This record gives sequence, C-alpha cells and structure tokens, in this order.
Amino acid sequence: MEKVNIEKGHVLHRKDEPVETVEIILKGGVCLTNGHDITLQAGQGTILGAFHQAGEPYQYDYAASEDSTLIVYDYGSEDDLIAIIKTNEVIAPVMASANMALLNGCLDTLLSFHEDGCELYEELKSAYEDYRNICVQLGITPERYDAVESLTFADGKVWDIAT
Repeated sequence: MEKVNIEKGHVLHRKDEPVETVEIILKGGVCLTNGHDITLQAGQGTILGAFHQAGEPYQYDYAASEDSTLIVYDYGSEDDLIAIIKTNEVIAPVMASANMALLNGCLDTLLSFHEDGCELYEELKSAYEDYRNICVQLGITPERYDAVESLTFADGKVWDIAT
C-alpha cells in the first residue's frame, strides 16, 4: 500500500497494460477514456481497476482529471479486493457509492450507444428500402445485401424487408 499524489493530466494507466494494482481515489478525480467516444469520470472513493480481473488488460486510459491523492494497492486476485475493502471499512460506504456512480456512468454510455445504434438501424432500413424502390422505378433488379437483410432487433425479431 502506498499513498501517492498525482497532478492533473498524469496518466496512471494506459489501455492494454496489465492490471497489477488498484487505487482508491482519496481526493480528486480520474478520467477513463478509450481515446475515441467513451469517457467516464471516477471520483473520490472509486476503486480504480476493480472491475477487471488481475492481469487482464485495462480497457481504458486512466488520467488524473485534477490534482489527486490515491492509495495504491497490489492486485493479484479478487481476495485482494476483499482485503482492501475490509482494511478501509470506515470509507466502505463512500467506495460503494462512488463505484455505483462510475457504473451508472457506464450504463448511461451503453444506453446512449444503444440508442445511437437503433437510430442507425432505422436509417439503414429506410435507405435500403429507398434503394430498392429506386431500382424498381428505374426498371433494374435491386441487388440483395444479405448482411442488411439478416439484421435482427435486440429482442430477436428479424427485420422483414417487405415491411
């Protein structure tokens, strides 16, 4: 266990590095990003790296979003997480709350991607129907795109191109 202070912008972990430690944010915040379209903010009490198995690669870059103070623990197994929580029993409710906030951020991001995907699906369906109708108007046989025609809804219903 080690207490460390990091400055805003300091990169704590890079995507694809193996998870060997977990950190509890005592003060400040850390931004998790995949470098493209996912950005999550972890605040005071969050256990960074806890949603990975030890040795797995990080899925995000972790960088301080402000000057921060962390407690760093070695992480070799889930037993280490249990020991860390027991060692910090007084702040366990804060850690639980902070980790739930991070998970809610993950769910919000997932929901946003799902909604974007549904919109793209509807746009593709409409464009494909337009293509088929234009081909009929021009007197040419539209090509079949099996990849488009085999798309299914999240609930398993198959997209019927005739509708």
